[in-house]
Amino acid sequence: MEYAEFEELLKDAKLTKKEFAELVGMHTGSISNWKKLKNIPIWVRSWLNFYIEAKKCVDIGDDVKIDKQEYQELIQLKQIIKNIAS
Repeated sequence: MEYAEFEELLKDAKLTKKEFAELVGMHTGSISNWKKLKNIPIWVRSWLNFYIEAKKCVDIGDDVKIDKQEYQELIQLKQIIKNIAS
């Protein structure tokens, strides 16, 4: 992965390099060195892709996660059913 792609994935994840470093337990300087060394670890792309996808979900309890859009649709359906039942 090129450093530009890494920066784009960070942008998509709405993370700064500092926030990313804290999440993965690294020093920010180590991440900055990736640009100089042109060597980004292979796990970074998949980690960020999973992070981006996870942010699209909402935790509704009992270890269940659902897409935020689907959650909003369920809330709307619940309100419709509630109105019909009233």
